[in-house]
Amino acid sequence: MHNILVLLGVLFVTGSAIVIYVVVSMIRGKKQNVVLFSPMVGTLIVEGVPVAGVKIERDLFWIYKKREIDCVYTKENGEFSFSIKSDIFRVSPLSHFSISQKLTVFYKNKVTEIWRYSKSDVGAYTELDGIPINFRCE
Repeated sequence: MHNILVLLGVLFVTGSAIVIYVVVSMIRGKKQNVVLFSPMVGTLIVEGVPVAGVKIERDLFWIYKKREIDCVYTKENGEFSFSIKSDIFRVSPLSHFSISQKLTVFYKNKVTEIWRYSKSDVGAYTELDGIPINFRCE
């Protein structure tokens, strides 16, 4: 009888451990590639004229990491581009995924925010429901 009770105890503990492992795995979520900022190409225009050499800063902030900031400068024709920014991490089904995006222009001692968005989808080009065409900032 004692051996049966010990066996039942071992089965109970093993079964509990498996259940706990499955639950924790579900809560943690799976590792996946997450697009923090989709590729963007645009033209910066001031008073109807494309401007060259202007600094545009991209600022990304999300709960899993610290803030990331990078910048580009507009070309002669006012064009600028940001490459895709992505990372791999776990997204739990029990939490809300959110990334704060911001673009800021530094032109003639003025600082102007031209883009602010809170992205809640892990895919590419979800900010504007598709690839933006003729993206202009005035």
